[in-house]
Amino acid sequence: PVFDDKGALEIVIGYGINITERKKIEEQVSASEARYRGIFDNSLALICTHDLDGILLDLNKASVETFQYTREELLGASLQNLIPVDKRPDFQSSYLDVIKKTGKAEGIMVAINKAGKKIYLLYHNYLVVNDTEAPYVIGFSQDITDRIEAERALKKSEEKYRNIIANMNLGLLEVDAQERIVYANNSFCEMC
Repeated sequence: PVFDDKGALEIVIGYGINITERKKIEEQVSASEARYRGIFDNSLALICTHDLDGILLDLNKASVETFQYTREELLGASLQNLIPVDKRPDFQSSYLDVIKKTGKAEGIMVAINKAGKKIYLLYHNYLVVNDTEAPYVIGFSQDITDRIEAERALKKSEEKYRNIIANMNLGLLEVDAQERIVYANNSFCEMC
């Protein structure tokens, strides 16, 4: 505003900037963020991000449910605290150092939920580096605990029946479709 000598308003100078385009872009970015947050939160896969020291930065609902902690208890916690005590000494060298060196890590990780139950996670984790924030790791994993436990039970059952067959007093011979012997128990061998 410009005033005359008596203090009366003479001129008002105003200017404006058209921010329509910027507002459209901001709305698109906001919609995109909401869409990806929905995918992140509703995925059945366990998804988390952590820094290069293993401190959890973000995690989805599936991760929270699997570990049985609250989201607040997990955010800022160290991944190292979620693995068995006997695995902790190797955590830096076998996991964090690998990510820093190669940009990725994958395999099966044994973790512990809040109730103390072992959880087996098949994971694929990747280092993310960009110009706008500190490097971090995004992790994708699947709870394979049921599969591991079923495989162990099957192996135990197979060993049990293998021992029964190997030590029974009846001779047992197994042949393939071409009538080649593929297995003979001890009793059959002794009989022959």
